[in-house]
Amino acid sequence: MKKLFLICLTLALFMACQNQPQRYSSSSAEIDALKSAISALESQDWDTFKTFYTSDGEIYVNSKDSITVDQRITDLQKITSAFSSYGFAKKGQFVEMIIDDDNETWVNFWGQWSCTFKHNGKQLSIPLHITVQFIDGKASEEHIYYDGTSLSNEFNAMASATDKDADEGNSEVEKAEITETAAVTVNEVIIIETLADTPVIYPGCSGTFPEIRACSRQNFVNFITENFNSDIASDRDLSEGKYKIRAVVKIDKTGKSSVLKVDAPNTTLEKEVVRIINKLPNMTAATKNGEPVDVSFVLPVDFVVE
Repeated sequence: MKKLFLICLTLALFMACQNQPQRYSSSSAEIDALKSAISALESQDWDTFKTFYTSDGEIYVNSKDSITVDQRITDLQKITSAFSSYGFAKKGQFVEMIIDDDNETWVNFWGQWSCTFKHNGKQLSIPLHITVQFIDGKASEEHIYYDGTSLSNEFNAMASATDKDADEGNSEVEKAEITETAAVTVNEVIIIETLADTPVIYPGCSGTFPEIRACSRQNFVNFITENFNSDIASDRDLSEGKYKIRAVVKIDKTGKSSVLKVDAPNTTLEKEVVRIINKLPNMTAATKNGEPVDVSFVLPVDFVVE
């Protein structure tokens, strides 16, 4: 009888082990779903990409703070618009699915992501790790890890090149203005919006992040030079020479502009800068995580009297 009991117990334990869910797999519906999402990203099929996630899916990109799926798509559209090509290398990919001790289903992906920039043809290749929690076949939580230093450096260089091109484009206008009795030159606009996801948008500007910045900056510069009252040189009997003005300007969450601080040789020029900034048209505010945020920048102006 004891032998029979032991045999039955052994059989019961064996059957229990057989009924346990598989804890590890290199092929599954979840793995196929992740691969499909990657393909949708590479082809910019954003509608299909969005179906990969649950309605309240959370995404963490090198951060402990999550963003929504819609914000992730917006970020990807902004980033990929700068590339002539991008995608994951097929060789060397590794994908696995595990069920952890809490019976949560996770898929891990390791691969090499590459891109080519439109403006200079530069290529980057970055190792990337993705880990995704699945609930009922959908991604409810995604963590993305990679070293974005080289990518950020290239985007910063691209933005600087765009600003430099805009400066060079203004040079002929500035030379012509110097022949007048008084001329206004707006030097490099130093924009402080590193914490923003989208830049301030001057009315009528559109396109990619760098295009919007260049367009908004150009319109901003044009507005200052066209509206600065050059007659104050004679009205106030200003002597010949160059007057340097430096203003810190804020564009708030409503898109309204104001002067935070202005340094100028005299109060006349200070008041003129404040007057012009207050006349600027309302703009579309910069955003962070989909919410409007304040943006400040430094505005250097040279007022030349001959």
